[in-house]
Amino acid sequence: MTVSILHLTDIHFGAVRQSSLMSAIKAEFARDLHYLLGILDKPLDLIAFTGDLAFSGDIEEYIAGEEFFVWLSELLHSETGSVPPLFGVPGNHDFDRTAATMSPLKSIVEDLWDKYAEDFWTHDAFELRDFVFQGFAAYAAWWQSPGMPIPPETAQGLMPGDLSATITVDNLRIGLLGLNTSIRHLSNDVLPGQLSITPQQISKAAGGDAVEWAKSHDLCLLLTHHPSEWLDEQSTLALGELIFSTESPFVAHLSGHLHEAKTSVSEHYSTSEHECIQGRSLFGMETYGAGVGRSHGFSIIEIDPVQSVVRLWPRSASRTSGGAWTLHPESGIGLPKGQDCTNWRSIRVARSSTHSVVLDEKTGRDPGRYKTRPHFDVRKDKESEA
Repeated sequence: MTVSILHLTDIHFGAVRQSSLMSAIKAEFARDLHYLLGILDKPLDLIAFTGDLAFSGDIEEYIAGEEFFVWLSELLHSETGSVPPLFGVPGNHDFDRTAATMSPLKSIVEDLWDKYAEDFWTHDAFELRDFVFQGFAAYAAWWQSPGMPIPPETAQGLMPGDLSATITVDNLRIGLLGLNTSIRHLSNDVLPGQLSITPQQISKAAGGDAVEWAKSHDLCLLLTHHPSEWLDEQSTLALGELIFSTESPFVAHLSGHLHEAKTSVSEHYSTSEHECIQGRSLFGMETYGAGVGRSHGFSIIEIDPVQSVVRLWPRSASRTSGGAWTLHPESGIGLPKGQDCTNWRSIRVARSSTHSVVLDEKTGRDPGRYKTRPHFDVRKDKESEA
């Protein structure tokens, strides 16, 4: 039994040449998914999106994003007969950058944060908080649109993009926690180590008690847009205490932002080992800065919680001599020769005492606690609306 996750990130709808790039690659993306799903021989259990759906946070960019995920849902339904739930977080490009540039509050968020942070986190009717909510309004509207196959058990947190959800895979409860790390990242001047999240964000997204919420699951995943090295010291301490503690069922941290594939076992939060998986940009911006080329691709993550192991199916895109895009195994991850995936490697899966139950003798499963939830079917949903 495995949990299979399609990890996508940094599409940047609205970026220069992005629309032509995406239209050219979609057929290849569909072909490559067909190939990988044939090897896995099972439906995907989750689509994990780690931010930057948009380029400037404009509403038209989210319309394009919604059309893409509807297309992807229909594609996966045709391949496997089901549609996996979508769980995601916003990135720094998902903030309305036009509004940010024109507002004097932008400099307060970036340069005077320490002075106003306490008021920001504790007062609902605070102008700086209103500014942040307005900046992510288009993203929030996209996330709540009827066409998105979000998990039925999804709870909103303190900030736009803070949320938690529970999905059930083969009678295992999988906890998903998403945190918005992009609140202070309103320009290109922000550096690693300068971004913030707070215990309030973590606890509110998890329904008030992150530790107890995590214990109610067999395994949990954290999603943020930024990898851990972009967070300040207080933020990493909070994550270590509330999420990646020794007894926590959190096994992995998925991120994007840097447009490069990377995977490692990390003790960045100083409490326990966990898997850090950073995804490639899915065919978004071709260059950045002074014409530096971006890499593109995606990955499928496979977790076996019974054996406590994980492996990746990382994919990278490149142009052929004729100019066409093709997807292939990612060479930079260190794949064994001739393989599409990494070797299985051990992960820490904490076993919660709350799951000490009497299992059914025939099936080996808890007969009462877990019930398999059917996948969201976008086609039936559309029919019901018609």
